[in-house]
Amino acid sequence: MSKNINGIMGPQVGKIGTVIGYVANGKVIYRAYPSTVKNPQTPAQQAHRFRLKSLSQASKDLERMLGYSLQGTGIEIGTTARNAFIKLNMQSFVTAPELTLDYDRLVVAQGRLAGVVVTNEGPLDAGFGYRLRFSAEVPGGNLPTDMLVATLWCPDLREAVEINGFLTAGAFVADVALRETWRGHDIHVYAAMVNTLNEPAWLPTQFHDGGRQLLPHETSNTAHLKIGNN
Repeated sequence: MSKNINGIMGPQVGKIGTVIGYVANGKVIYRAYPSTVKNPQTPAQQAHRFRLKSLSQASKDLERMLGYSLQGTGIEIGTTARNAFIKLNMQSFVTAPELTLDYDRLVVAQGRLAGVVVTNEGPLDAGFGYRLRFSAEVPGGNLPTDMLVATLWCPDLREAVEINGFLTAGAFVADVALRETWRGHDIHVYAAMVNTLNEPAWLPTQFHDGGRQLLPHETSNTAHLKIGNN
């Protein structure tokens, strides 16, 4: 790096051959022009960008569910649900034969409540859709604050249908009508149990894990079921 007060032909800034000039504190300073590109399209960088783009799109499609399932405990304060989703799923990809989002490994909820089981009970009698059963085995029975949150997602079309409801006797059944345009595409169901307490509460022994403090908006882990393609 060199300094030049006025330059040979007066102050000169910008790229000049193999150097670049700029003014700092009233002086023209020259430094070598970088010979390497700071943003090379290496395979690793391209893979990283693909992961970010794929997860950003998925988080937008699933945004309404994530607002319930990733806003509870375990999420860093100040982190949005969509950012938490991206951070949790940077490794939710398969690499062969090409880098692809692994829908079986996708995390849309992460917590210590009882897990949800999703069952496809068959197509609807009329139109296109499915009857889905969501169940959660909770020792002693469910709390009145236990809510089921779920999403049917068609990644090919980037469309989603949300399902919310309170579990009764450990189960929630929903008849979900879908657009005809979803036929022939894979459909992924993601579900979780979320409690809707507004403040911490100590649970009696028979509920949930028993004898511990249940925090507001705690969730279960992710439940996933793939249907469709018919």
